[in-house]
Amino acid sequence: MAQTVAVNSNWTALTGKTLSRQSVLTSKIKEAVFDVCVSCCCTYCTGGITVDLSAGSRITTIISAEVTELSNSLVAQYNPAACSPAATGTVVFSDEAAGCCATALAEIACGSCLIQCSTFKVHVIGF
Repeated sequence: MAQTVAVNSNWTALTGKTLSRQSVLTSKIKEAVFDVCVSCCCTYCTGGITVDLSAGSRITTIISAEVTELSNSLVAQYNPAACSPAATGTVVFSDEAAGCCATALAEIACGSCLIQCSTFKVHVIGF
């Protein structure tokens, strides 16, 4: 899965830093907003796409990650890997399942092209 992950430029301009939460001298907690761009030639794999949110090894453990501002109509959720390492969490995409009486969210099918050329932001808190 080819995607690019970078700290959001507006976050950097607002905070004056690429990662911030509290003074570096008083806390190990880091916070950032990442822009994720999925390649236009990628297809979805069951279980989600792996997203490296380590910011070049500056975040090693994810406390919280929220996917926001998707460029498509899907629903996305960040799923941490075991022990919450920042470099190996996945983003799972869901869509409304076809049903006659009710709609429910279901993970999109393996091989789906629905995520091609999509972008989203991930708000991360970690250390």
